[in-house]
Amino acid sequence: MDWTTYLLPIVGFLTGFLITFIGGGGGAVYIPLLVLLFGLHFKDAVPISLAAMIFASLAGSVGHYRQGNIHIRGGLLASIASILGTGFGTYISTIAPETILQRAFGLLLLAMIYPMWLEIRGRKEKLDREELEKEIHILEHPFDHGRFIASMIFLTGFASGVSAGLFGVSGVVTLIVGFYLIGVKAKVIVGTSIFILFFKALSGFLWHIAFSDINWTIVILLSLGTAIGGVIGPIVLERMHHEKAENMLEWVFIGIIAVLAIIFLTR
Repeated sequence: MDWTTYLLPIVGFLTGFLITFIGGGGGAVYIPLLVLLFGLHFKDAVPISLAAMIFASLAGSVGHYRQGNIHIRGGLLASIASILGTGFGTYISTIAPETILQRAFGLLLLAMIYPMWLEIRGRKEKLDREELEKEIHILEHPFDHGRFIASMIFLTGFASGVSAGLFGVSGVVTLIVGFYLIGVKAKVIVGTSIFILFFKALSGFLWHIAFSDINWTIVILLSLGTAIGGVIGPIVLERMHHEKAENMLEWVFIGIIAVLAIIFLTR
């Protein structure tokens, strides 16, 4: 066993904490680390990333549910769509060349930067406007607000599922921005996104099992640390100034994503 293998629980813990604290970003960290640090092929890293996210999202969902941070009905609508999307994305990943997948992953990382910046800016604007501080319950009954809104929630879930099956990423940036624009509180956005992530990660991993050989040692060690980070994340989130901490973490995360995007586009 290579010495880097012993770093897997630590990597899992930090990433699991990140997932449950800001609502996503796990795969964008898992995949580069598994490929660049642990020397895995991109296609082999995807199901491992999804497997680790299962435990983080499950632990995080339980914590957020207990704190009332999940819109069950809206989350289930997007989850159904995301399950279909992961199946489609997994199929494409099995027939696409490794080089193409890595270049596309680099472009995806670049594309993630703009909506993350948009979310940070939008959150600040929302805090400056008292009339928008109240939670809007549009996700409780999405079809009551028109087929267009319900369709957009469904399509957003499907798109995030495709990215999860194809690249092993959480795909929640799209969900976070979409839910924010609807008018849902930040904590509820995070909790609902993690709830949806559980179904995406589980379905994506099961799809990949049918097509890939899984390194179970890496899965277990990475998932162990991830599960612990997933439990601690919501606890820390509840006890600190969430908005300020979330903004700081997202700016750091944006910088990391930019560097990783350049690496995957040029290697």
